[in-house]
Amino acid sequence: MKLKQKIVGLLSHFESVRITFFDNFDGLASSRRNLILGSFCGTSFSNLVTGIFFTSLILLMLEGEDTVTQNNYLGTISMMGFALGLTQLIAPLIMERFPKRKKLLLVLRCFYHLLNIVLIGFVPILPVSSLAKRWIFMIIYVVFSLITQISASAFSVWHVGDLPNRVRANYFSIVNMVSPIISAVIATSASFFIDYATAGGWQFWGLMILRVPALLFGILEIIAFSKIDEPDYEPAPKINPIKMMTLPFTTPRYLMTVLIVCIYSFGANFCGQYFTAYILEDVKLSYALISGLSILNIPISLLIYPVWSKVIGRIS
Repeated sequence: MKLKQKIVGLLSHFESVRITFFDNFDGLASSRRNLILGSFCGTSFSNLVTGIFFTSLILLMLEGEDTVTQNNYLGTISMMGFALGLTQLIAPLIMERFPKRKKLLLVLRCFYHLLNIVLIGFVPILPVSSLAKRWIFMIIYVVFSLITQISASAFSVWHVGDLPNRVRANYFSIVNMVSPIISAVIATSASFFIDYATAGGWQFWGLMILRVPALLFGILEIIAFSKIDEPDYEPAPKINPIKMMTLPFTTPRYLMTVLIVCIYSFGANFCGQYFTAYILEDVKLSYALISGLSILNIPISLLIYPVWSKVIGRIS
């Protein structure tokens, strides 16, 4: 009986894939296939240039600097990332001015890849002073982070237009199931490679080599996104910037929810860059071990989710 249920469940997954990506009931099946391809490419290049690999690039640039300088710079990078996130508040005011945004978003994405994958990687070997390197690195980081924050919501609005309610849940279920697997495989493979490069004394060039497939994934992402249909956006209501900033404070329940999220985010990210630098520089953990420990999130989540779902069902 259990085997039969498993077979039925497996077949239902295949049926979900067929309906979502090959049943052209709305003429957008091709767009959804390109959407998930672009999403997986984005996950792939992100795992090659962010996280421990991004921190490693910073540490290589700061090599020879004292601990105080390293900590101050890592702290500034983290702070800038959070501060730039506030620009999402004004992103709708900018994007709503464009009735069609596909071309603009693709151009912004190209600049993002150029800065994040290509240019920032060469900063540690520029023939300039250490201070100049730090400023150049920071400027590039700020620019591509701004691009991300301003365009993120517009990308979401564009892409969700190709996901009608009939297939939306299936699409996000498939993405959420496959993306962690892609992340685990790529991050682990890249970590073993960087461990090998570090042992051979060419860690920087190992990080640069990782940026080659990252760039290829970035190009594939742009190509896939360029083939996605852009919907007709509904006219946005007039937005009063002051009212937009003050409206949340009139809803206590919303504020309480945001407060909980902020407390969690603060605790989860407060030590982010410092912790990564500590386990790389001081503890000397291998990249493969760090990635392996991160991958444990997948089986632990699979075990915890059913339990947590029951808890929520009882008390929420």
